[in-house]
Amino acid sequence: MSWLRGYFSRFERDFNLGLIVIFSMVLIFSGKAVSPVVSGLITSSLYKPFDLLKSHLLVLKGASLENDSLRQQLARAAVELSVCQETKRADYVWRSAQDRLSRQGELVPLSRYRLSPGRVTSVSHDGHSLPVRATIARTRGDSLYRDQPVVDQSGLVGRIESVTNAYATVQLLTDPSSRVAARVSSSREMGIVKYLPASGLVLENFLAQGTIKVGDTVLSSGLGGVYPAGLVIGTVVHVSLPKGNPFYNVEVEPAANFRSLEALFSLTPVAP
Repeated sequence: MSWLRGYFSRFERDFNLGLIVIFSMVLIFSGKAVSPVVSGLITSSLYKPFDLLKSHLLVLKGASLENDSLRQQLARAAVELSVCQETKRADYVWRSAQDRLSRQGELVPLSRYRLSPGRVTSVSHDGHSLPVRATIARTRGDSLYRDQPVVDQSGLVGRIESVTNAYATVQLLTDPSSRVAARVSSSREMGIVKYLPASGLVLENFLAQGTIKVGDTVLSSGLGGVYPAGLVIGTVVHVSLPKGNPFYNVEVEPAANFRSLEALFSLTPVAP
């Protein structure tokens, strides 16, 4: 129908001119006066159908424009609804993070730390399956610095690697160059947590004489001066002792979900 509307609009003047010429020829060569009835019939039979067609096409054009406007309004409403829902979800994440962090106060005396929130604006994978770095937006009044520990609502995420006026870059535990001094919560025995691209998060240098089992919680030990003691790193999901090896092979499921980083908090010590 759109092609017909366009065709008629393009040649509308030609149609009208042709009708005028035909009507004029009838008047000239008829040889006698044409009665009003005859002229009315000629006008009705030749011009009126085109006039009706034009009116019909104009109505269709108006309906099409109205449909376009309605579709635009519908799209705008859908976007506004989606943004509103995402805002509510983001607010819930922030509240949930604060609640879970307060419960972690049983392990880490959070009263000794101020939490500076930062929303993740981007992540970098550097060729790995999991992100190895995250960029967070700074908020007014925060105090961020290099090697500052960063957590989310579930546990330790990493440390601040660099800081600018507007952003901070966080080195995540999933960076193969990251190292965290750790201990097993039940036995208090220690090792080093690192990330191996082929195996995931592992606890290395855990002696065969030590005590460890699946389900144990792995915490930061506080050694090294970067991470305070007691931050949850993850849970032991596999333990094996290869023959002749002085160390256990220990796989750890991280507490933080590195595939869904959103609300992060940097820990700033508070003077007593």
